[in-house]
Amino acid sequence: MTATATTLGPGLLPGFAKRPGTPDIPPMPVVGSARVRSLDGLRAIAVTAVIGFHLGVGWLSGGLLGVDMFFVLSGFLITGLLVTERDRTGRISLKGFYSRRARRLLPAMLLVLIVTLVVWRLTADPSRFPGLRGDATATLGYVANWHFAFSGQGYFDQLAPPSPLLHLWSLAVEEQFYLVWPLVVIITLRFGSRRLLLAVAMAGAAASTALISVLSVRGVDANRLYYGTDTRATAVLVGAALALAAPTLVRAAARPRARLAILATGLVAATSLALIMTHTGGQDAWLYRGGFLAVALGVGAVIGASVAAPTSPFARLLACPPLPYLGRISYGLYLWHWPVTLWLTHSRTELSGPALLGVRLAVTLACAMSSWHFLEQPILRGTLRVPAPRITAPAVLAAAAVALVALPPPGVAAATAGVADSDVARLRTLPPAPPGQGPVMLVEGDSVALTLAADLAVAAADPANRQNAFTVLDKARIGWLREGSAGGPAPRGVP
Repeated sequence: MTATATTLGPGLLPGFAKRPGTPDIPPMPVVGSARVRSLDGLRAIAVTAVIGFHLGVGWLSGGLLGVDMFFVLSGFLITGLLVTERDRTGRISLKGFYSRRARRLLPAMLLVLIVTLVVWRLTADPSRFPGLRGDATATLGYVANWHFAFSGQGYFDQLAPPSPLLHLWSLAVEEQFYLVWPLVVIITLRFGSRRLLLAVAMAGAAASTALISVLSVRGVDANRLYYGTDTRATAVLVGAALALAAPTLVRAAARPRARLAILATGLVAATSLALIMTHTGGQDAWLYRGGFLAVALGVGAVIGASVAAPTSPFARLLACPPLPYLGRISYGLYLWHWPVTLWLTHSRTELSGPALLGVRLAVTLACAMSSWHFLEQPILRGTLRVPAPRITAPAVLAAAAVALVALPPPGVAAATAGVADSDVARLRTLPPAPPGQGPVMLVEGDSVALTLAADLAVAAADPANRQNAFTVLDKARIGWLREGSAGGPAPRGVP
């Protein structure tokens, strides 16, 4: 979910050349640069939207689109880095590129994967584990998006038990892009030009949009459309096209009227994105019929305004603390938040509402900060040496094998601890709803849902409600482990 930015300016903007009368645009380092800090701020907004959506924040019904913001940012930064390397050295080192990607992405992901597997192995329902094993294998192979699309673990299937690794589908999409796109860049620039590469990126985005639109009209399953690399490539390729067009955008911003127009477009786009994220849902048909393209273009306009006018109030607003810091640790926030959300439930914490939300956010933040400062940054800076692949690969595989196989599952007792049998018996003796009257309300879950079902049954049996009669189908039970084998109120589905 991340791409590393080094400097922006003449070095990173591919094809940038200073022209007479064009003001100097100094290189902007990672620390202290309004331009890069604004992109970090955009990352922070993206991950906040996703986490808020997963935690059930009601007004963030479209928070899943934060993933599309990450996609556009990745396409923009990765393409800029690749073309800049070619400008500086005359070639693109695939070995160096993949090595940098591995150092940036793999350590934190492997840590989350191993911790999640161990915790779920120790505390989860054993019947869930065979599915989790396949999820982990697909995650390690960076094909999780296709695995989830075709394994029956649908994003929009609210009755299915969500995997604690389900959110890693988006990393698979990005890694598949990282695998293919550098080759496209090398071949296109070897036999063509940046304009041709820009045309390839734009044509790819258009083709992806056309494909998802046609499949949507034909009634193809929404999970196939949502998870598919071919149908979700639009946002990444829009970001790639933006990186190739950025030099022209920066030169245009040197003219006051053009600068004003770019900033106005960015502001309108930001406002539109805010409205979309608060007023749309993941199954809205328009998203699959050009909507994802519109969202990607909106994100591109925001990035373009930040890059073209890095000292503007618009860019400075995105660079306001603590947004840049949250953006820098956004990869860890994204990795940790979903398993933390599934594991920290009401039945485990005896908390609910804002208190439970606060605990989940605090634990997620602590995990992400620890990962960033003690694992990710030391590896990137070289202060934490990573052994050669011939040593690390077997070690990682061995650790994953232990997590997958060796730890004995204790069953569901841990998930049901702390709930008195007398409470269950008392709740079960409450009167059921009158059969066959009104609509049927299905209630599933553990202790929380059990209490809710009992209260609903009392309301359904009340003679005062005869005009609005309904029937309660109570399928709640203590130890019910639909929510990631952990019990508790179900968070939203995973983008």
